[in-house]
Parts: sequence; structure tokens; C-alpha cells
Amino acid sequence: MPREGEEQRRDAIRAVLVVLLTATVALVDRWVLFNIDVPFIYFLPIIPACIWFGYGGLLIIPALLGLYHWNTRAELLPGEPYPRGNDLARLLSFSLVATLTLLAERRYQTAREAQRLQESLRQAAEARGTRLEALYRVASAANASRGAEEFLTLFLEEVQRLLPRVCIATVLEREGDRLIRRAAVGPGAAEELGAIVPVGHGIAGRVALAGKPLVLPERQLLPADVASDWVRAAQPAAVLAVPMVVKGDTIGVVTAFGERGARFTADDVRILELMAAEAALVLESLHLYDSLRRTNEALQERQRLLDEQLSLAREVQRAILSVCPERCVLGRLAVASCHQSAWAVGGDLLRIVPREEGTNLYIGDVMGKGVPAALLMTLMTAELSSPNAPASDPGAVLAEANRVFMENIAALEAVGFITVCYLYITSDGRRLCYASAGHPPAILVHADGTTEELLAQSLPLGILRDADYSAVEYSLQAGDRLVLYTDGVTEARDAEGAFYGAERLRAVALAHHHRDVTTLRNLIMADVRRFTGARPLADDIALVVVGIDGEEAGGEQPESTTRSSAREPS
Repeated sequence: MPREGEEQRRDAIRAVLVVLLTATVALVDRWVLFNIDVPFIYFLPIIPACIWFGYGGLLIIPALLGLYHWNTRAELLPGEPYPRGNDLARLLSFSLVATLTLLAERRYQTAREAQRLQESLRQAAEARGTRLEALYRVASAANASRGAEEFLTLFLEEVQRLLPRVCIATVLEREGDRLIRRAAVGPGAAEELGAIVPVGHGIAGRVALAGKPLVLPERQLLPADVASDWVRAAQPAAVLAVPMVVKGDTIGVVTAFGERGARFTADDVRILELMAAEAALVLESLHLYDSLRRTNEALQERQRLLDEQLSLAREVQRAILSVCPERCVLGRLAVASCHQSAWAVGGDLLRIVPREEGTNLYIGDVMGKGVPAALLMTLMTAELSSPNAPASDPGAVLAEANRVFMENIAALEAVGFITVCYLYITSDGRRLCYASAGHPPAILVHADGTTEELLAQSLPLGILRDADYSAVEYSLQAGDRLVLYTDGVTEARDAEGAFYGAERLRAVALAHHHRDVTTLRNLIMADVRRFTGARPLADDIALVVVGIDGEEAGGEQPESTTRSSAREPS
């Protein structure tokens, strides 16, 4: 509205000037040049009228033609006829002048539009050049720095190079409701790092609160506006401060204090805003990099400690498993075993405990894998191998182990269970006493080719405190083969995700039951590896093959104390 009123006043003044000029021309023609025919002086009002009012200026032509006609008649002698041809000639000449004036004005306006467009393009090119220069300076500072503080210092040095007469420049980073000076350039700047300015106080605090640039020119910057004694001591004459914004959040403020005579223009504001925006992104990236680097260092240290602990646990587990060697002979029994862990340490139990009256053998599987499973395996191995256990009563051994396991689980506030197959074979190799706590059924292949499963009789250890674990007896004869395993064997998967399965295991054992126990063990493991291909183990594997009659006499004799060997047979 104010602009429309100004244009109306301007047009009114121009109209008055045109009227005055027209009256002046008429009076001069009438009283000064009354004896001279000078129609060209009537061109004078036409030119400004057409320039100022465009086609509306053509309305002055009839008025001028009327004045010219009136002045011509006044100059005629009495009885002298009026030359009618003059009116037509003047109309044509007035119209021609108006037309030429309008064409000239149109060309002038076209030239003005082209000039304005050229100026706009020049300014856009300068803006792009300014932005590129700002980006280049920020990128140069980022490439030359090795950390956030060094980057900010180099960034402020670039600000001083780009903005004239800047005596002090600072970067304050926002943390909650306060600003912390992270970098500064100027006299004594090094001592001012770490200074704190509350948000809302001083120049930087006001910019951080408003999130908008602030310019205070000379004579408007008062000492009370500056929160820092160090900056006040430099007696700056002007200040330019802009926020550092990332995704709409103000993360800091860049301030540039000018010395006496410094003047910050709109271009300076735009340049510093561009540099601050790019610097904010670089600063966020550097902080993220530092955080990731510290996290990575902490993780590497934790991994180192974990590797040391795993190495110790692996050695302990090997010592525990060594009581069941790869091959051994106990009287009329020949035993071949294999144990493989999916992780560095595993949770499968596997042990032979030779006694005077017979042999105890057990195999088990702890829920889960890795270190937690290995710890539970160690606990239960010690309990199941106790010399005080009633060797000939596997059911009683499992019941006591279940009680101890439940007490330890409660004390550790842990959750877990263990499946165990525990058996006792008499010294003559004719009788097998067997109890199972939820373990996969062992496969007994008789010499005549018949098979039977030693089915689980009760719940896994750790499920029910008063669970009953009763034993079942089986008769053995020369040539029988007993295959005990954990679910890592039957649940091994091929490339399509199919399970190896108990039926395939039974088929392999039956097809090769006439072989010695070492060969049968090797054939079973080779078939499992052939089935899974190159896929890594998904679970721990334990396998024991027992043969009657001791056809491998002279093999290694297991010790009754705990040692280790979890080697895979060749």
C-alpha cells in the first residue's frame, strides 16, 4: 500500500508538469512567436507525456491540436481564410512524434530489462562463486586438520582471510543451556578456550537462543553486549555472529569481531552463514568419528580380554575332555570318540570313567553354546565324574546331579538345562545299565544286524527338582556296537536347511556295524561333513562309538583323573 501511494503521487506530479508544459508552449506560441509558424514547439509536451504515461500520453495530442488551432486563428487577419490543411499536417506530425517516442521508450525499457537480467545473472554468479569459495575454505580446513579443535582453529583463520578487518573470531559449541568456546583466533586466544557462556547471554548467547544471524555495526555495539572480558579488552567496533545449524538444531555459534572502521555487509553475512553451515556438518562428522574411534578402541580392548579368557577356557575344557581320548580299550570294550565345538568353547559333555567293577560313560549337551554353556558343562562334568557316585546306578547319579545343578542355577540366578545319557557297562561287557535325562536316544546295533534305541527316560537336568531318573538294563554280546551322540549330529543342516536326522545316522551305523569302532566313528563323521558341505557347525558335536570284545586291544587307556583332548579324528 505505501508503494502504491507513492506511485500515485509521482504520477500526479508528472501530470501537473505535462499540463504546465503544455500551457507554457501555448502561451509562448501565442504571445512570443505570434507571427511565426512554429508547430514543433508543441512536440515538447508529447515526449514526456508518452514516456511517463505510455499510450495514455496520446490523449494530449487532441489538446495540443486544439491549442494550435486556436493560436493560428488568433493570428489571422480579418477576412483571411483559415488554412484547413494545417490541422491535418499537425495531426500527422504530432502522431509521428508520439509514435517515435513510444518506440524509443519501448526500446529503452527492453534495454533496462536486459541490463537488470545481466546484473541478476552477475550477482548469481558471484553468489555461486562466494559459496564455492566458502566451501573450498571449509574443505581446506577439514582436510588439513586431525581433530575437531584443530579444524575449528583453521576454520576461523579462513574466516579472517575472507572477511576484512576481523580482529577476533570464535566458535562456541552448544551443550544444553550453555556455550563452550572450542576455538578462537586473536590476541591471547589460547588462554580463552573452554570459557562458558550461558545461552541468552552476550552476542553468542543471543544468536544461539534466536537461531538467527546478528550484526551490530560501529556505534551500536556496546561493551555490555559482550559477555567475555577477553573480547571487551580488544575493544571491537562491530560484530557479526551466525548460528551453526544442523537439521534445524543450533549446535554452535561463529562470531567475528571487527576492529575500528570494520563494516559487515549483507554479503559478509551470507558468506559467514555458508561457511558456518558447512563447518557445522564437518564438526558433527568429526564428533561422530571420534565417538566411533573411542568405541572401537574400547571394543578392541574388550575383545582382547575376551580372547584371553576364551583361550584359558579352551585349555580348561581340553583338560576336562581329555579323559575320553580318541581311542581306548577297557577290557572287552573298545571306545572311539569325537568332539567338535561350534564356538571357541562348547557345551557338550563327554567322558569315560573306568572303575574296578566296570566302566561309566556319559555324554551330554548343555542348552546353548559358547562360554555360558562351557561353564555349565564344567560344573556338571565335575559332578557326574565324582568318585563317590554310585557307579552301577546311573539313575541315582543323574538324580544327584539334577539336585546339585538346580541348587547352582538358583544361586547364580541363571536359567538352563542339560540333557545327559549316563550308562554303566559291567567289566565282562555283558550288561548295560542305562539312564537318560532327555538326551537323544543312543543306537544299539547288535551283531546280527538288529537295532534298538535307548530311549530317554526322564526330563533334562534343571527342569524339575524332584524328577525321577530310573535306569534300564540291556544285554550285550560280542560284536555289538553302541552309538551315542548329541543333537549337533542329527541337527546338522545341508545347504537347503534339511536336517541330517537320526534315521540317516542309524542307516550309516547299521551299514558299517561290522567295522571296528574307530573306522565306524570316522565313517559317521565323514558322512556328516559330506551332508553339510562347507557350512560351518551350527552346534557342538559329540560322538562316541562303543564296541564289545575289545577288538582294538592295545589302544590308549583312559585315566581316571581329568585331562583334555577334543581333537577330531583323522
